Amino acid sequence: MRPLEIGLVLPMGDSFVDGSNTRWANIRDLALHAEALGFDAVWTADELLWRSDSGTAQGWWEGVAMTGAVAAATSRVKVGTWVLSALHRNPGITAKAVETIDEISGGRFVLGLGSGHAGRQAHAFGLPEDHVQSRFEEALAIIVPLLRQGRADFEGTYHGSSSTGPSGHGRAGSRS
Repeated sequence: MRPLEIGLVLPMGDSFVDGSNTRWANIRDLALHAEALGFDAVWTADELLWRSDSGTAQGWWEGVAMTGAVAAATSRVKVGTWVLSALHRNPGITAKAVETIDEISGGRFVLGLGSGHAGRQAHAFGLPEDHVQSRFEEALAIIVPLLRQGRADFEGTYHGSSSTGPSGHGRAGSRS
């Protein structure tokens, strides 16, 4: 039997208790502490903002940028996105960002990708809120081949790609 891995989701937004803002130094220190305690992974959540039951908006740090920063600050623990929203991101740029984080982490990056959800947070940023599953299927048709083969050729209703790898470096780089 394979050993069970244990991870920690890092706080990325304002406190639900007192509204205080989680600062980068606190997130970094918590990630380093989790690594020192022997956790196997730390994850960042990808939300644009959060609304309490009363409707008050609570801020969140940008998930991809924070994941890269956590990857740079740590040395052993796996770093991942819990869960990156395909609804809110361009699939080619997503592949480029996750390949970059994997490089920064020295291969410790684990991509968690989900369809996302429609709602008030997408609307607040002028992002699409419709056809969530269809958009996710199309995003996968671009992200997976870009990361695995370095090339994606796909034209869909919502997304399209006919390009080589996201960065021109590493396993998802340009191929001749």
